[in-house]
Amino acid sequence: MKTMHPYFIALLFILIYPGFLSAQSLITKTYQNGHIRVHEPEIVTDLLENHADFIDEIETIDGYRIQIASVKDYRQINALKANCHSRLPKYKVYTTYKAPYYKIRLGDYINYLDAYRAYQEVLKKIPVAMIVKDKIKIEELE
Repeated sequence: MKTMHPYFIALLFILIYPGFLSAQSLITKTYQNGHIRVHEPEIVTDLLENHADFIDEIETIDGYRIQIASVKDYRQINALKANCHSRLPKYKVYTTYKAPYYKIRLGDYINYLDAYRAYQEVLKKIPVAMIVKDKIKIEELE
């Protein structure tokens, strides 16, 4: 049997206990000697910790890259990659393999518009370039 996800439990709690939506009913502040002490229920602390753990588990998101080559011969990839580095030095270059093709892709874009702007620039130097959907590592965006 599947276990209930913590976010589902939190949503259920919010629906059952309408007072939960009022931040003042959950989080209180006390002022003493110029210091502010914030008191929050354990459920709020648990939700924040679960959210942080959930975010840490996410490694990739859907995004876009610019594909500049797709070849079957692995020996061609290194030459193409070096050529790409010299012609387009400001872009991060990725090499992937999905049988039977090796592919060279550039950049990390969350939305299509950003990818399209870069694509217009790349297209001037590599006319066979195209925008493709890809998984983008979150750490690459930071």
